Amino acid sequence: MQETGGAGVDAVFDTVGGDLVAKSLRATRPGGRLACVLAPQGDLSALYVKNQTLHGIFLTREAARLREMTPLFERGLAFPVVSGVLPLEQVAEAHRRLDSGHGAGKLILSIAKG
Repeated sequence: MQETGGAGVDAVFDTVGGDLVAKSLRATRPGGRLACVLAPQGDLSALYVKNQTLHGIFLTREAARLREMTPLFERGLAFPVVSGVLPLEQVAEAHRRLDSGHGAGKLILSIAKG
């Protein structure tokens, strides 16, 4: 999310899914933009009242797109949602969670030093 001068955020980029877009409508300024990589759920009728725009984005794993997004991450304007950190030894559990469609953010596998 990108903050404005107190009237709400200019933009929301949802990579979590579920009803996050619907919940973010109140925090987004009139005329603001929302983008999601997963199908939005919930009541989206406030989009019309506040003249907001919702973009559906199909992401592919392209190095060029990741490089373009890097400045947003470096400036703290975008950041990943992390749902958990598991040791590498629990990779099977990580796959189980991903296969279940947990949809609550990224899972990180940590590798022990040494």
